[in-house]
Amino acid sequence: MHSIVEQLHEAGIFAQGTDELVAYETRLSRFFSREYAPYLVQQTPAPEQWIVTNEGPMVVKNKDLMDEHYDKQLTLFESFLDRHYMAYTMAYYGETPNDISNSKLSLEQAQQQKFRLICERAGLRGNENILNLGCGFGSFETYLSETYRNIRFTSLTSSRVQAAYIQNCIKNPNHPIDRGQCRLIQSVFNEDENLQLLPGSYDAVFAIGLFEHQAGRDRKGLKAGIAPV
Repeated sequence: MHSIVEQLHEAGIFAQGTDELVAYETRLSRFFSREYAPYLVQQTPAPEQWIVTNEGPMVVKNKDLMDEHYDKQLTLFESFLDRHYMAYTMAYYGETPNDISNSKLSLEQAQQQKFRLICERAGLRGNENILNLGCGFGSFETYLSETYRNIRFTSLTSSRVQAAYIQNCIKNPNHPIDRGQCRLIQSVFNEDENLQLLPGSYDAVFAIGLFEHQAGRDRKGLKAGIAPV
């Protein structure tokens, strides 16, 4: 009987550091570099790239998405996410395909670099009040708590499994997330009455890896991206 590693290999799933995976990642990096090149020099998006934002639901089949994936047992997510941040949505191994293919960073280190880059580009000083839409397992919250002493955040997830995980982190005195920093809401972000997006409510709004699940915005006009509210 083949070992699990051999079975995965036969299915085209290769272990970290193998020649097959390095070759695959190199080809993938080359492909995306080529695909994104036109957008880097384009100042105004073409009409066909615009997102319709004045019609349609804010969230598409949210309950189905929770049932099918995000509310599965925690052990599933622990089997493929890094154990410190439990972070979804890619990681940052470097700027060029060569940097990425030659990187020696672990998944956890690459997630940390991703969050560092996000904070740098957002211009965070460390004393902001932040809204994080789709916070997952609190990965960004963990990084913020480790990096900034005076930052505060409201974190929203639709997943009961993710919310329970964050609550356990808050209760754990050895975890960097502190109860005084974090306000956790388990809800869909356009349905929760406690989430009032009034002018000046937050210094910055983050949605890391959320909007692939969205279909525009509701008619009240909540905008996507990283911006003051």
